[in-house]
Amino acid sequence: MISKPNPDWEKKDVVIKNDRLLIDGYQVMMRWETPYMHKMAEMLHAHSNNNILEVGFGMGISATKLQHLGLKTHTIIEPHPKIYNLALKWKRHYPKSNIMLINDYWQNIRDLLPKYDGIFFDTFSATTEEADLKRFDFFKTASEKLLKSNGALTFYYMKKNLELNYQDELLKSFSKIIIEPQELKSSPDCVYASVDKYVISILAIK
Repeated sequence: MISKPNPDWEKKDVVIKNDRLLIDGYQVMMRWETPYMHKMAEMLHAHSNNNILEVGFGMGISATKLQHLGLKTHTIIEPHPKIYNLALKWKRHYPKSNIMLINDYWQNIRDLLPKYDGIFFDTFSATTEEADLKRFDFFKTASEKLLKSNGALTFYYMKKNLELNYQDELLKSFSKIIIEPQELKSSPDCVYASVDKYVISILAIK
């Protein structure tokens, strides 16, 4: 299963508000997700604080948390030029950090990247089917091409349980899966996720 970049995604209109990011009218990210993003960043950092790859910048919530936790190197891939420019401005707040920003789709450069100790994967998909395809493709890519031995991957999932198809796909590429629940409640007007009690954060170890 090979995924492809969203057609012309880099040309879509961007609207940034205090509590949300909209691209082409889609709700891409909202501020209520902050505790969830922080939890994933903490799990990844606890496993490794060395060379970390982040796929998708969004509102910079996870990137900021990772910087506050401390990393050896931090590489961020962001395809949308306007969001990439936001990331460039964000980077200025961390002049002493080793941060590399790449303006491209991960699918285009998967064979050009080095190996990392950890990966934070959070990209936008318009449908559940598209999200599954991209994640499953990336699980394989991460394990075979992008992660060092004992490297770890965390990814945006936002559900209460790890579904069987995800268990199957992860266990094809990773030796261990760590799951941690946390309390969370979504914004009432959020259309891409409905959380009323808790969600799980996932760390897959090669």
